[in-house]
Amino acid sequence: TVNDIVLAAVAGGARRLLDGRRELEPGMILKASVAVSIRGPAAETGGNRVAIMLAPLPVGEPDPIHRLEHISHATAERKRHAPYQPSGRFAQRWMVRAMFRQRLVNVFTSNLRGPTSPLALAGARILELFQVGVVQGNVAIAVGTLSYAGELYIDVVGDAAVVPDLGAFAEGLADALVELGIETRSPRPVTQS
Repeated sequence: TVNDIVLAAVAGGARRLLDGRRELEPGMILKASVAVSIRGPAAETGGNRVAIMLAPLPVGEPDPIHRLEHISHATAERKRHAPYQPSGRFAQRWMVRAMFRQRLVNVFTSNLRGPTSPLALAGARILELFQVGVVQGNVAIAVGTLSYAGELYIDVVGDAAVVPDLGAFAEGLADALVELGIETRSPRPVTQS
């Protein structure tokens, strides 16, 4: 699926980042928190209905096809079970506090389906749309993916204090897509604040 390809690309980005830091180990697997829509096809359109699925990122696997196969198998298995739904104010408050000490997730990812036809704003055609992710707690990288008018737009957000080499992650992600046969544009420069 497109989601699996995005996760394989994220694994490629993390692999490049860790390799550049000399922290990559054979067989290493990171975990991605994947936002999953739980809105049914007949659901009303107001508000978000999102749950969480944890997906393995086999960053220790050098072959991009094997990374994709591993991810596809794992996500297919996880889709057979209900995703985690942090509901209620108590659960949400607990999650926010626990985020600084958690060890379940290494990266946030989200892949949203956007408009299939081009949009306009004040008469000007919107050329690109991005979903900007949020980093929080001890998770320093978030990858947002949004489809728009037949193309897929990916952005990478990182905590500059923790990931000053975020450009390596972005380049590794783009290269992983190319290795999987996906046509890409060059990543834009990383801006840090």
